[in-house]
Amino acid sequence: MIGILVFREYLNEICSIFYDTLRPRIVKLHHIETLSEISSTVRIEMVENESSGDAASNSQGGQKVSNEIYIKTLNQLWQDTEERLIYRLVSLKMSLNTILKYFVFRANIYVKNEIQDYQPHAGDLLYPENLEMMRSISESASSGGELFCLF
Repeated sequence: MIGILVFREYLNEICSIFYDTLRPRIVKLHHIETLSEISSTVRIEMVENESSGDAASNSQGGQKVSNEIYIKTLNQLWQDTEERLIYRLVSLKMSLNTILKYFVFRANIYVKNEIQDYQPHAGDLLYPENLEMMRSISESASSGGELFCLF
């Protein structure tokens, strides 16, 4: 009985080191794909150890203790990874919402300045005269007038 308690304490220390080493790295991850992959891997590892722990529970007490501690540590890592993944997705959604709001804001400003408050200039209202002037320039250029090339 004392041997199992010492073994449990030893495994707790090892799993704490394992957890303390991996958690800061997981917290610093920004890529959703990586976080998702880690989450899936840890979850699969937990399921495999839970199933092997059930088989070992009938044979050895030490194996059962080590599986319980390892599964507990993996569960903590999985929860941290899932929280980080959710945080990244929420941050991404907030960023997209901010971009969308800014886009709508800029579109409203454009509509107000360029459409609602449009003040035509004198040249804008001389459309038929400008069209006739362009037509006469085109006709004079095609009738043998001087052509200027910029090459």
